Amino acid sequence: MIEEGKVKRTEVMGLYKVWSSMIQRCTNHRNAKYPEYGGRGISVCDRWMDFDLFYLDMGDKPFPDAQLDRINNDKGYEPGNVRWVSRKENQRNRRANHQLTFNGATKCLVEWEEETGIKANTILTRIRRGWTAGESLGLAHREPKNKLTEQEIQQRSRSCQECGISFTPRIGQIKKGKGKFCTTKCALAYGLRLRWERERAGKAS
Repeated sequence: MIEEGKVKRTEVMGLYKVWSSMIQRCTNHRNAKYPEYGGRGISVCDRWMDFDLFYLDMGDKPFPDAQLDRINNDKGYEPGNVRWVSRKENQRNRRANHQLTFNGATKCLVEWEEETGIKANTILTRIRRGWTAGESLGLAHREPKNKLTEQEIQQRSRSCQECGISFTPRIGQIKKGKGKFCTTKCALAYGLRLRWERERAGKAS
């Protein structure tokens, strides 16, 4: 703790960034997190709008990755409702913490992160993309979304115009009028051969 008076911001830069982020998400309409904080009525008390007074009340971060956590998520940032916690503890206390059920077990994403080693944000992104719970947690095999059937493979299958090997081009290549060669190497070889044949025909004439 420090005595009453001005604090040198350079000495507590890490804490200053924490304070600044708190102010921004509660007051700046352009901040990406504003809808979750200021947008739903979460505010910063008048006393803590002054960094020095905030520092006097909260002191230094007790450990490097310490984050601010509101004890009551429906109240703002004010003395008595804020504490220092780890990132994982903070995520467990978030209002919008996502619960995921797999094989009868329901846990928050932070707990699944601890169990699977997959970041909570990664799990949430997978869920939003339509992955199943098991696939999102890496505990179930994920089939390719656009996996072709045997019939589709046969319909698309064709022979490379350069080497004659049978291959299955992507649908995008077919739509663009491409997909005539099995590899880039064959496409280049085909182009060089045509050029050589034209030059040869030109000399013959």
